[in-house]
Amino acid sequence: MKAILLMILSVLHVQLVGGQVEGIPIRLELYRYVTHPDYVEVQIWYSQTCLTDAEGRCTFEIGETEGGLRGRLTIGEYGQRDVIWPGGDLSLMLNTAEVSESESKPYDFQEPAERLVVRRAGRGWLTVLLVILILAVSFLMLFLYRSEEERR
Repeated sequence: MKAILLMILSVLHVQLVGGQVEGIPIRLELYRYVTHPDYVEVQIWYSQTCLTDAEGRCTFEIGETEGGLRGRLTIGEYGQRDVIWPGGDLSLMLNTAEVSESESKPYDFQEPAERLVVRRAGRGWLTVLLVILILAVSFLMLFLYRSEEERR
């Protein structure tokens, strides 16, 4: 059975309202998770900036995508807004007074970076050690049981 991969043409329409909305740079960065054997990497695969027109509108033509999109909008000096959508057309109306600088900041333990690597703690060795320990205790108990049986 063959898997069918559905490609969707994705476009993001942004409109700003509230105050001066013309000529504000809006940057869209889309990222994806890439799983490696020992860690998960977050890669930015799309990054574009556009200036809003007189009505505060800006359009990002992303192209064909395979599904869910995750990213971040940076709206001039107003702040950032996270975006998650299943692909296709998405229209956002954002009030500049409601965009905060802190919405998309990294956690306290993270450094702001274009390529963030999140490593999983490897516990495979712990499992192997535990199995060896259980086997050793089992063989020791079997040995002690047999030696006790031989004494009787």
